[in-house]
Amino acid sequence: MRRVVNFDFIKAMALYALDEAASCKTSLEREIGNHRNPTAQRFLDDYFEKGVTMAVREWCTEYGSQVGLQIVDVPPVALHQQAGNAVVAQK
Repeated sequence: MRRVVNFDFIKAMALYALDEAASCKTSLEREIGNHRNPTAQRFLDDYFEKGVTMAVREWCTEYGSQVGLQIVDVPPVALHQQAGNAVVAQK
């Protein structure tokens, strides 16, 4: 199984660009809470505290190199039946 590092941060930027500010803030807070991501904190500060009006695309151009996007291997997670629906783990 693979996962994308900084997934919640990437999701937050996309949500902000789609005018989904509340969902964006939730994803940013999850990213910061789980990973103490300083770039996500900067995005939160810039857009929600300081009221930056820069387009997300421009912000990414300026600060994107600090994000460190990568795909990493993680061990498979065994999932169990939930609410009558069979859930199968992917390898």
